[in-house]
Amino acid sequence: MLQTMHFTNLVPFYTRNDKQKEKERGARRGVKRGIPENYSRNAMAVNQVFKIRASDGRIFVAENWLINKSDCLSVFFAYIPDSIHPLHIEVPSPVLEKIIEWCERHRHDDPDQEFILIPQWDAHFLRLNNGILFNLIEAAFRMGIQALLDIAVRAVANTLERTQNEVRIMLRVGGFEEEAIEAEEDVDVVAAA
Repeated sequence: MLQTMHFTNLVPFYTRNDKQKEKERGARRGVKRGIPENYSRNAMAVNQVFKIRASDGRIFVAENWLINKSDCLSVFFAYIPDSIHPLHIEVPSPVLEKIIEWCERHRHDDPDQEFILIPQWDAHFLRLNNGILFNLIEAAFRMGIQALLDIAVRAVANTLERTQNEVRIMLRVGGFEEEAIEAEEDVDVVAAA
């Protein structure tokens, strides 16, 4: 049985029989936002290996440090940790290679770490043709790799001499919430004055 994931849904698509559905309904009570109660990013075995199939059919073997960098993949493999079938994602293999390379380089980084300047290695890494760079940004957004998304958007914003929020809106990878929050803050400031 092939398991596929469409990034628009961010949930696995596979069939279950009725008994499994009823069993899962009972187990899901108390689960928030589709994440199991016992979910922990660090709960995966240290040397556990996962298979990911790119959109062109190439299969990549990923270790838990890659899975932990991606919100989407970590939730998926929390539900199906022992899957023998590769997870199919709609990301071309050259882009997925770049994502794996970036995640391997940053696997020991603090998840809450924010960079004021783009690190030298990342600046060199992001010197890609525009097509691959924009696909990388979209894939990072869809896979939930926030640190890669932030650095890539910052690099594009610096190149275009725009704000990061403007670039996020142009590329449709967020920015809408931030724009709404800024508008609310502006209204509050005007109302207070």
